[in-house]
Amino acid sequence: MSVVTRNRRQKLKPQSSVEKQGLSSTTPGDVGTNLSPGDDPVVINRLVQQAAYFSLFSIPNPASPSTGIPLIPFIPQLAIGFTVHENLHRFEVKVRGPSPVCGFRISQAIGTEQAAAVNMQMTPVHNNYQAGEGRVPLPQILYPFLSQRFVPLNGSFEFFDSEKSGFTAFGAGRTFPANVAGTPQTRLAAVIDINQGTGELAGLSGTGIVIGDIEPPGGFHFNVMFRIMDPGGKLQTSEPLPPLQSPSDPEPGTVFMPFLSEPDPDHPLTVGPSANGKHLYVRIVERLRLVDLSFDTGPPGDLRSKTTTGAIVGRHSMTLILDQSLQTGVIPGFSKGGEFSFFDEEGLSIGGFKADLFEARVFPTSLPGLPTPIYRLGGFALPTDGTGQFKDPVGVVSANGAYSLATGAVSMLYMVRLSDPVGVFTSPAL
Repeated sequence: MSVVTRNRRQKLKPQSSVEKQGLSSTTPGDVGTNLSPGDDPVVINRLVQQAAYFSLFSIPNPASPSTGIPLIPFIPQLAIGFTVHENLHRFEVKVRGPSPVCGFRISQAIGTEQAAAVNMQMTPVHNNYQAGEGRVPLPQILYPFLSQRFVPLNGSFEFFDSEKSGFTAFGAGRTFPANVAGTPQTRLAAVIDINQGTGELAGLSGTGIVIGDIEPPGGFHFNVMFRIMDPGGKLQTSEPLPPLQSPSDPEPGTVFMPFLSEPDPDHPLTVGPSANGKHLYVRIVERLRLVDLSFDTGPPGDLRSKTTTGAIVGRHSMTLILDQSLQTGVIPGFSKGGEFSFFDEEGLSIGGFKADLFEARVFPTSLPGLPTPIYRLGGFALPTDGTGQFKDPVGVVSANGAYSLATGAVSMLYMVRLSDPVGVFTSPAL
């Protein structure tokens, strides 16, 4: 069955300029003038890209199941939080390059072996609640039919490697009501700041993105993608990793598509202030590559991550809007003009969609030997206005990466999670 619209013979048009987005833009050359004494552009660009990825999928832990925390003990439907105890398994996705007839084809699977465990309390909060470590929100009931913010409290994570590598973390997220083939669902997405690492993760910074579903009062299905900044490359390998044991699709009817970005040389990163000077506009245009991500927790190297990039298959552009008054700690933000477009090897369109990050968090991150910080970014968006193979998208798009205002370097991992009840994207199992 062909899923690509017949207007696919139209070549992709150049991206609009930052001026059309309402920016008071600096020129690309101005970005390079932000270097501080001691900064090395080559080193900065390498460190922006140098990361280890760990993709996992949750499976309920029968020994300690996730449960709802009711406001009134005998009315479990009025939940003000959830204790989450989940076993996590290696999750691998293979995206085949788009063909002229059927676009992308996707295989995804988890293995039976447990790779990690997560424990936390998911707590709904008011929309104007300012999340922060050590803060405890007032009780708020989770309403499946509304989009609500939440914070994961008392979060801890542990890999099952010999070092028991792990970390504590803090973050914030949001739920989204959705309807898939007439069935109501409650989606969730969250950004997690990784801190206080242990074992192989000691001294490293990173960001986690969670996207999945809630089945009240205590059921969870989610993918979590950790991006760990790995300046020394100790977590990365180019060697083959063990295959998944007894692979199976953890969520039939839903597909995950990872894409790894790199700067578009024809459209360098640009920066400019808003008219009132309160916000900073960061215009990012990226090329998107296919990427295979895998990891392992066993010997001989224990915790190891492998990233294999493929062909350029798309482009993404957005204007990131940040509060300039917050130069330390977590910087909240959002994006405008977000658009993903995909094409085949001939450069002909197979479709795309719009997606604005309506909740993003930026973490200024200092690295040894660099006076200028690198900025980690985590955020999520709902795809809209789909075309071609992405027509009528229902899902969540997450962004997990880093960029430099000093050099314009950018590297983002985008995970596109879409409902696919009729198998528009699916292919046989791994």
